[in-house]
Amino acid sequence: ADYQASPWREKPDLPNDRTLVIIVGLLAPRMVIENLLRALSLLPRDDFLLLVCGKGELSARLEQIIVEQGLSERVRLLGFVTEQQKIELLCASDFFILPTEELEGFGIVILEALAANTPVIGTPVGAIPDILGPIDPELLTGNTSPQAIAERLAWAIDNRARLTDTRRYREIAERHYDCRSVVRQVERLIDKV
Repeated sequence: ADYQASPWREKPDLPNDRTLVIIVGLLAPRMVIENLLRALSLLPRDDFLLLVCGKGELSARLEQIIVEQGLSERVRLLGFVTEQQKIELLCASDFFILPTEELEGFGIVILEALAANTPVIGTPVGAIPDILGPIDPELLTGNTSPQAIAERLAWAIDNRARLTDTRRYREIAERHYDCRSVVRQVERLIDKV
């Protein structure tokens, strides 16, 4: 996939004056998206927009929370997006967020975000710390609570220029997770056996 600058940011439905945060995935209970939405309601700011891409059993519940918490101006549920749309949205976003509390394996979507040169904020669950920790441990929330997620998201928005004015995330994805790099790593492991 070609992760270049996205035309989506220039579209009238994506504002240029707000920090864009994206989440992509199955809207299932293991994803603590409800905690993410509650975290947003704790933030006394409206300088961001959360784009929720995906479908699942929590869709109706999330719509209800958005209304109850008064988040309609700060959250958009986009539903299913195609692979091309996902790439464009990842490239257009300032941050990718992965709030999960269980069963998070390697997290290929983290690598997709990094390949789009989009910094990732994640909860300290499963393999997420193994991927994000070496990049920047400050990208990890303290835990999966709404308070911890709100704190990390506010920090990221406040440090947006420093975190997004770089090519380092794309370079990390290419250096460590490109197919050729992975093949070399496997070959080295085989040679040791």
